[in-house]
Amino acid sequence: MTASANTTLTNCTFSGNSATSGSGGGLFVDCAKGIHVIGTLFFNNSASSGGGAVAMERCALTTVIEISHTTFMYVSI
Repeated sequence: MTASANTTLTNCTFSGNSATSGSGGGLFVDCAKGIHVIGTLFFNNSASSGGGAVAMERCALTTVIEISHTTFMYVSI
């Protein structure tokens, strides 16, 4: 996901995903403004180099990253 504005993901399920040649098996975020992940399930996701559930890249020091009421289960790297 590449976002040019704040992005909110609410009550989502990321299940059984993989990044076989990189990071962010469930969700890869190329940050621009901010990301809010609320009430979401990351289940059985994997990545070959990091961030089995979530990976973020190029986030500025002022980028808002909020992950709340979210469950991570069976994540591997």
